[in-house]
Amino acid sequence: MRKLFELFDSNIPYNVTEETADSFIVEFMIEDLLYTFLADYSNLYGWDIQFGAGESGEVSITNTGNQFTVFATIGSILMDFINFYSPDIFHFSATKTEMSRVKLYSIFAKKIQSSLHYAFKIVETDYESIFKFYKE
Repeated sequence: MRKLFELFDSNIPYNVTEETADSFIVEFMIEDLLYTFLADYSNLYGWDIQFGAGESGEVSITNTGNQFTVFATIGSILMDFINFYSPDIFHFSATKTEMSRVKLYSIFAKKIQSSLHYAFKIVETDYESIFKFYKE
């Protein structure tokens, strides 16, 4: 069985479509499905990171069986983002209606912590789990 985290090791090409002081957008394709990684900065909350599939970048589960490839690619993009912006704080979230995603993001967060040296905490609300990362 493949491990989920051959993370940050993807051979899927991706295209940076926007790279400004407060926005970083990347797109990539896997089996004719467009995926988007979006990072937006606000002075109040730091970097908000979202990633998903489809034209709108929705975050619903695709059930394509490509989760290893997708997360390896997201990990590679996240590494590029961190190397370029060196953020002090960033976060992403998962809705509690998709508990499998919350579990997957928890594993992802631990890998980010160990590989990229960011501390993290999970903030729980009624409808989502927010994964907040801080530079160690």
